Amino acid sequence: MRLLAPAIALALSALTWIAQPALAQFDEDFGRGLIATMRGTDGSQCVRLDPTISFVWGKTAPDPRISDGKFSARWDGLLLSRTPGEYTIHAHVCGKARVILEGEIVLDVDTAKPQWVSGKPLSMKFDWHPFQVDFAKTQPDAELRLFWSGPDFPLEPIPAEYFYHDIDNTIEQPFERGHELIAGFRCVACHTMQGEVAALPAPSLANLDGNISEPWLRDWLGSHIQENASDSLRRMPHFDLSQDDVEAVTEYLLSESKPRPKEKSLPPKGSAASGQNLVLTLGCTACHKLGDLGTAEVMGGPELTKIAEKRPQGYFQTWLKDPAKLNPAHRMPVYDLNAKERDDISQFLATLSPANAKARTPIRAFDERKAKRGREVVAANRCNACHQMPGEAKFAPGQAVPPLGPGNLWRDACLDQPVAATGQPGYQLSEADRDAIKTYIRQRSRATHQADAKADAAWILTKNNCLSCHPRGVGIGLSEVAKQVSDAHGNLTSLLPAMVPPSLNSVGDKLHDDALLAAIRRSEPTHRPWLKVRMPKFNLSQEEQAALVDYFVAQDRIPANAPDMVKVPHTDGLAATVAGARLVTTDGFGCTSCHQVGQMVPPKAPLNAKGPDLSMLGKRIREPWFYRWVHDPARIVPRMEMPSVKLPVQGVLDNNIDTQLAAVWHVLNTPDFTPPKPDPVRIVRQNGLRRAASRPVVLTDVMKFGLKQTLIKPLLVGLPNRNNVLYDLESAALTQWWVGDVARQRSEGKTWHWEPGGRGLLKETSTGPEIMLKDSNGKLLKPVRDGQFFTRFQEIDYEGDRLAWTHELKFGETDPVTIELQQMLSPEWTDQDQPVNSFRRVLTFANIPAGVQLGLQLPRQTVTGPLQLDASIMETFRFAAGDVRIDVDKSPGVSVDQQGVVWLSGDTAATLSLTFHLDLPGEILQPPAQQVPVRQSEAVPLDIIPGWSATRLPITTEMMPIAMDWQPSGALIAASLKGRLWKLTDTDGDGLEDTYQQFGDEYAAPYGLKAHAKYVDVANKYALLRLWDEDGDGQIERVTTLADGWGHTDDYHDWVVGLPQDEEGNYYLAVPCQQDDRSMEAAKLRGTVLKLIPDSSNPANQTFRIEELTAGHRFPMGIARNKAGELFVTDNQGNWNPFNELNHVVPGLRYGFINKVDRAPGFAPVETPPSIAIPHPWTRSVNGICFLETPAQERDRLGYDLYGPWEGDLIGCEYDTRRLVRMSIEKVGDVIQGAVYPLTLDPPKDAEKGLLGPVSCAVAPDGDVYIGNIRDAGWGGGNNVGAFTRMRPNSVHLPVGIDEVTLTPNGFQIRFTAQIDGALGGLASNYTVASYTRESTPAYGGDDKQRRLETVSSVQLSPDRLVATITLESPMREGFVYEIFLDDEVAGQGQTLWPKEAHYTVRKTLAP
Repeated sequence: MRLLAPAIALALSALTWIAQPALAQFDEDFGRGLIATMRGTDGSQCVRLDPTISFVWGKTAPDPRISDGKFSARWDGLLLSRTPGEYTIHAHVCGKARVILEGEIVLDVDTAKPQWVSGKPLSMKFDWHPFQVDFAKTQPDAELRLFWSGPDFPLEPIPAEYFYHDIDNTIEQPFERGHELIAGFRCVACHTMQGEVAALPAPSLANLDGNISEPWLRDWLGSHIQENASDSLRRMPHFDLSQDDVEAVTEYLLSESKPRPKEKSLPPKGSAASGQNLVLTLGCTACHKLGDLGTAEVMGGPELTKIAEKRPQGYFQTWLKDPAKLNPAHRMPVYDLNAKERDDISQFLATLSPANAKARTPIRAFDERKAKRGREVVAANRCNACHQMPGEAKFAPGQAVPPLGPGNLWRDACLDQPVAATGQPGYQLSEADRDAIKTYIRQRSRATHQADAKADAAWILTKNNCLSCHPRGVGIGLSEVAKQVSDAHGNLTSLLPAMVPPSLNSVGDKLHDDALLAAIRRSEPTHRPWLKVRMPKFNLSQEEQAALVDYFVAQDRIPANAPDMVKVPHTDGLAATVAGARLVTTDGFGCTSCHQVGQMVPPKAPLNAKGPDLSMLGKRIREPWFYRWVHDPARIVPRMEMPSVKLPVQGVLDNNIDTQLAAVWHVLNTPDFTPPKPDPVRIVRQNGLRRAASRPVVLTDVMKFGLKQTLIKPLLVGLPNRNNVLYDLESAALTQWWVGDVARQRSEGKTWHWEPGGRGLLKETSTGPEIMLKDSNGKLLKPVRDGQFFTRFQEIDYEGDRLAWTHELKFGETDPVTIELQQMLSPEWTDQDQPVNSFRRVLTFANIPAGVQLGLQLPRQTVTGPLQLDASIMETFRFAAGDVRIDVDKSPGVSVDQQGVVWLSGDTAATLSLTFHLDLPGEILQPPAQQVPVRQSEAVPLDIIPGWSATRLPITTEMMPIAMDWQPSGALIAASLKGRLWKLTDTDGDGLEDTYQQFGDEYAAPYGLKAHAKYVDVANKYALLRLWDEDGDGQIERVTTLADGWGHTDDYHDWVVGLPQDEEGNYYLAVPCQQDDRSMEAAKLRGTVLKLIPDSSNPANQTFRIEELTAGHRFPMGIARNKAGELFVTDNQGNWNPFNELNHVVPGLRYGFINKVDRAPGFAPVETPPSIAIPHPWTRSVNGICFLETPAQERDRLGYDLYGPWEGDLIGCEYDTRRLVRMSIEKVGDVIQGAVYPLTLDPPKDAEKGLLGPVSCAVAPDGDVYIGNIRDAGWGGGNNVGAFTRMRPNSVHLPVGIDEVTLTPNGFQIRFTAQIDGALGGLASNYTVASYTRESTPAYGGDDKQRRLETVSSVQLSPDRLVATITLESPMREGFVYEIFLDDEVAGQGQTLWPKEAHYTVRKTLAP
């Protein structure tokens, strides 16, 4: 931390008053904004900090301190460029302007009218570049707005987060503080001041009786004797009143107040707890302080901590509904609250007082003599200058007070202590605030302005505290206060994304003028009804409203005919309507995943991902802004969760992204447009043909029936005769039966699920277990849950066209009885092998205790009516309803009752057989159903990594590969996000897999697999399964459960990820977190890394026990183990995770995320920071990982390590930005830490030439690296497609670039892949290093903290020019990320480096 010189005082002479750079104490090297120096032609001057340069001054002065007329201005500072490449500065200017960047004039112009001017392009690296702008007003109107375009973005206003100045040159700004104090204290109510607007209204005192506590009023008036009299919240001055005067003023104010309304004796209404939540989430804390929460600024509202000591309970209800009834001069904006909300808030506010200090408003007789004296005291102290007074008395003008101006040789006067002898009030201000007021008065009074100057919009925002709520530019608005609220009130943590209002970044470019005006007026319905925070209605004049519109437009809007803009395509007609209707759904960009469109509402979108209704958005939103936004939302609102839309949907409008977005705009602005329900992602069906290869289909992922019923652990069996049977493994009951297609898979919002492929034939099926037990004493027992579910699922067996599954049921809480149940389903056929709408269900029970009866509750209702026992049928027990019937075999020990319960008596084993039949002809689909839609990808060579070859495999894009492994035969087994497993083979010997066959049925997000010779182990949502293919024909014969027990729901994110295996046969799983409301059982083991330990070495009868290794993981979407036995998982940024992460798994440790069920007072576990904190939004998410370790057989063949200098590093898959990253790790003491680097080049503009969306990776037995790519409609503008990419280094000798960064005691050692330039590589100016940290908060992502530009004091090259050791001037900081950027010159003149940046996480420093 630097120790800087004290601030330089402002000189008072006319010649030298201008502020000199004042030094302050900062942790950062840079201050935000540019230092602006302005001069008027009459000698008026000012120095200030400007966050941006975007001004349309017109005829007005650029600052209150500058006189009207011509002026000149200079801005000095630094411009940050993050992405190396070519940048162009553009200006929309009227006047004379010059821009100097890196000492070079890039723009020099003098215009007579506003027009666009573009500077010459300049190549820039990552750095803070010296930046200077000069402007002179040469025309009646003046304007200067700066824009830029860069290597990875089109023209945009230069955002505030890219402007800085050297902290050593920063300035204090007492003028701005003085302005706020002058206004907040209403100085011009008594004093005159040149150019100052009228004083803000003070609270009316005309309605105090019954609305203010009499004891509190006395204390307030006599507050000069209190210890806290200098409280900065107080905007009324202190008066040195005697106790008699206090009593007299109190008597006057209450006695002449308007009569209080007759009090109604009603019981209190409302919930104080609900009211507290409303106060904490509505946005009240942006203006009010409540205990340790909220803000206490001079332009804000009064503190609420003890408000019930001041106000009676009846006051709050009226105040919240219509504050003007109580205070016609109020400044508080009005919230649109319903009656219950007002009741709740009133009830809560009424609790805010110390014990026995409730407001007291007694009804009593008043003393007229005291009241008369009180009027005199009020008049003498000029109270009426600020306040509306009660009664009819007219106050004569008091003694004249001097004007406020530079000619006054006044002392501190009312800024300090009150003086009773002269009646002078005192604000008891700090010395800094007194100086700020003096500075404002002196500097403001030196400039001359027209009397009819326009309303100052920036001041309107300040005085109404707008930017204390809304984020804008580098201002964070309510974010920090909302975080404090959620920290203090854990029950509100999950609501944090709804507690901060929308950013105002680019709002003037976003909205049409009339829409902007309507938003300011609050004259339209809310567009984000899910937000807890709300914008109240402000009492703004029409002039103020218009000024705000003009301000935002001038600041934000890109004028027409701008160069280098995102091209706005135009399309209409039938093609746009048809294509656009599909593109907004999950068949296209997935807009409906987060946004409502027409009547289509997104299902269960998380709070941080919800978006406003897009219907007819063109009425509010400007079309040019729409295209800017969808191309890259995070450039407008940093850390915005909405993905960028840069990839076209294949097969639509010539695969042109711009035309597709134009079609989206077209349909969204079509009246009464509601998107069609998107096509199913897939339809699973049987064709009804009886063949030797006919076999059942099994689905086990989430099933939904309409809007009401969801099964999270279904077992859906599609029989070859097109009869489909749904058994619910959660409730242990047959749930439904239908004829037709098996199921349709849908992606809605951010969820995937199946829906029935036909109309169900059963109604009112059991909501609980269908099996019951009657013990030897006649006591009826029903199954009890074994953890989250009633069943413990064991095995599936495929037997030709039949299917059997086995599970356990447990009866009784004490001394439980566990019975094993196998169920067999068989299709029925005619003698001619034609399908019959019928199936056999055989239940075989084992481990039945002696003397026990088992009961099966049959369905009671069907679509054709209630099932009734038909006593006329003698061969079976028949239950029939029209065309539907169930026949129960009359076997020994089988009986039925009138309630439809089939009873079975037996010994330790017994069997029950039933036939379900629909009396309608079976159906056959001709031709046979196509199992895989043809949407083939061609083999495409990709140029994505220098020194590597890469090819997209010629495999259907229907697969969305999320896990991969190879059998010993060399066959690639891949799992798709859609649920299936596939076997991929190379048939022509070119090394590229080109054919595929289905290997497994439909599983639940199989994010991990391990392939063996005769079986494949698969990790999916609910269990680790073993899929047996013992005969090697590519078809599964048996599925067994190896391990289960972690909780899960229908939440899309409830995956488990795997599946590394160690030498002892143990498996490792990463289980994402729990953030929603659910049972403890459903939250079990969420957010953990698990070790699965086999209980046997024989694969045929193995099960695995679970051992929890670590906890505190958010979304660990990648897990990998290296040859040294070290296990790592990734984690994705979000709430509690300010970075994406690579975490070293050490048993017993806990990382940074907290499950919702654990968020309780007192729960504060020790957290382990990540080994590598991967910057966000440099990466949006890091998912699958794998180690670049040469397989043993390939090393034996080659005789060397395939990956050369990168051997042992990790690859990470970055889905959103379509890139791969590389990570290197090193051990410092007992801590593992390291660096992350870009691996692939930035995605090319031609989407076909880049990666689709990496999410998984694996190393093949021959050393080839395979990348699984997807585009998921719920997360990133894609229509649920996928691709495989195969990559391989061309040589161990890579092009020159960073190989590895390791730590030294005072800097870093950078190893290169090839020799660097001996001279240029040793220049410190070619190395840029910065460091920063972030804090874990409940908010998404996080701001950089304590950012510092490091000084590279020296660079030492090794003799072989493969290593550069850089020494930093400042000590190394633990817990910080160091960004290291190298110039291409390091490689040599005219050469390039790749990679040329690294991000190193220093968890532990090295001793010198």
